[in-house]
Amino acid sequence: MQEKVKTRLKTLGYEYTDDDKALLDICIQLAKNKIFNICHITKLNDKVSPIAVDMACGEFLLSKHNSGQLDIDIKQIVKRLQEGDTTIEFDNSTDTASINALIDYLLNSKIGELACLRKLAW
Repeated sequence: MQEKVKTRLKTLGYEYTDDDKALLDICIQLAKNKIFNICHITKLNDKVSPIAVDMACGEFLLSKHNSGQLDIDIKQIVKRLQEGDTTIEFDNSTDTASINALIDYLLNSKIGELACLRKLAW
């Protein structure tokens, strides 16, 4: 899963370095734990894995952004997002607003899809 997250981060304009390994591992585990708790499952399947990748990227970018270490050119990557019949476009008035919108999208946009994968918890 780590390689998929690295690839996704690259598509978002972030260049991964070896210094990011520890933080990336933590963010992947955070994303997995969130999904495990929502769905009451103990391992990721093919339907959940892409959601976990986006959530891990969101956690990673949020941590980097909050610590002032995030250095990506958001203007070139958040011009238009399309997910099914939903399209999101940002006006790029501020980098911070665009970064926050991207992070929110990665962390929360697919939470609803997890509902159909939930199992009953006792």
